[in-house]
Amino acid sequence: MSDDKAQLVGDGNEDQYYPQHAPPVYQAPSPPVQIQPGPEQPYVAHVHQYDAQPMQNPPNDYLVHSILACIFCCWPLGLVAIIKALDVRDAVLVGDRVRAERSSRIAKKFSIAALMGGIAIIALVVMNVTMVFVNK
Repeated sequence: MSDDKAQLVGDGNEDQYYPQHAPPVYQAPSPPVQIQPGPEQPYVAHVHQYDAQPMQNPPNDYLVHSILACIFCCWPLGLVAIIKALDVRDAVLVGDRVRAERSSRIAKKFSIAALMGGIAIIALVVMNVTMVFVNK
């Protein structure tokens, strides 16, 4: 066999091509990353800050109206009004005027609807009670 072919096939001197060092030592894997904070590790929350400026002349949130309509009138409509009123406050904090104005209009509409629903319910109850007493 020629010297070129002996180099391709190997001539038994392969050890000279590889460095003679100790094999890699097996290392135990590191402990897993703790996802839930422990008692000694505080919870870290990443808060994204927006480059929003404080809103000039923010729209009315109708929160008081919504709460009163929820308590004294029609609670399902009042609850929606409260949620939208709180959404107005959130939108004002981040500087989203479009969302704040839209949520303000919806909160106002649901507050009025809850008031009208409460008046209608009271009127129906009064009519029903008067009909009971008139028929006696």
